[in-house]
Amino acid sequence: MPEAVLQRAASEMLDWHGSGMSVMEMSHRGKEFGAICNQAEADIRQLLAVPENFHILFMQGGGLGQNAITPLNMLGRKPQPATIDFVHTGSWSGKSLKEARRYANVNVAASGEASRFTTVPPQETWKLSTDAAYLHLCTNETIDGVEIGYVPTVQGDTPLVVDMSSHILSRQIDVSKYGVIFAGAQKNIGPAGLTLVFVRDDLLGHALEICRGIEVGHIFQLRTKYSSAMNLTVLDQTGQARLMEMGCYGIGVSRIVAAAIEQNHDERGIVFPPAMAPFDLCIVPIGLSKSGRVRQTAEQLHRDLSQIGLEVLLDDRDERPGIMFADMELVGIPHRLVVGERGLKDGNVEYRGRRDDKATVIPLTEAAAFIREKTEVR
Repeated sequence: MPEAVLQRAASEMLDWHGSGMSVMEMSHRGKEFGAICNQAEADIRQLLAVPENFHILFMQGGGLGQNAITPLNMLGRKPQPATIDFVHTGSWSGKSLKEARRYANVNVAASGEASRFTTVPPQETWKLSTDAAYLHLCTNETIDGVEIGYVPTVQGDTPLVVDMSSHILSRQIDVSKYGVIFAGAQKNIGPAGLTLVFVRDDLLGHALEICRGIEVGHIFQLRTKYSSAMNLTVLDQTGQARLMEMGCYGIGVSRIVAAAIEQNHDERGIVFPPAMAPFDLCIVPIGLSKSGRVRQTAEQLHRDLSQIGLEVLLDDRDERPGIMFADMELVGIPHRLVVGERGLKDGNVEYRGRRDDKATVIPLTEAAAFIREKTEVR
């Protein structure tokens, strides 16, 4: 961020505009925060010339959270099961289409996989559906380095849903050409944790009728355990003092984990959301006890990746590769690096995400940067 922005934020940390409190302390329902939110919306609307028939939403969950939020709120426009068109241009759009398959039929209208995602397929080759709920694009794939610099043509009234996390506010765009635009704020706008969403008004109110919820709270019947110790009494209807019957409702850690596993698993085991995984990454060395080069490389990767703030598990057991792979998949670690003598001869290691269908060979010299990008909050 510009230094002037940081200095102003620091100066207002103890007292925002004479309110006597910082932004971190004020109520989200209070007039002070309401003024902040309204001004932020007005600024965004002015900067990008957002038309009046678009809602501007400030949401949690990062850009990846929209991979579920978008289909859950747009598929109700069509008879079920609906179809979503995707143009698969790299890692981010790949994550989006995998999540979309949980709620709809996915038509991959075009894919850059044949070129290892170094090019975007020409639009005249896209095989779009005639009645898709929407067409999804990621217009800037930072991991793979490709960008779509034009507004694609859609079939009929098919809305265009676009992930612009990597280049939002880097240029002027014609918002009216899109149905939904979403972007993580941390790239060009502000701190991580906020997602900016533009939604055209006519696309609201079409959520799927069946949206399943899971109770993650515990009810604790405390009765008089604490009120007795504190001599906390109330007067009953007859005017008699009686100990207060207490109870509380709290978020249950065990239930949160159980709910996450229930919604994120496959035949091989748990598929933890990255924020809940016990480790960010596991390193699986093949032949650790037999190869000094494998051991040295694995340990160096462990140090390098730990130094950039990742929680890294180095599996140094003397087990067969299949057993180690199966164990890592069972516990749901999101990312895996395999270090073996065969790959090191060519200067490579092997990467596979927990949800990926196949592994990717990457140069050892680029491994740390590759993993940093893969684990980046979006």
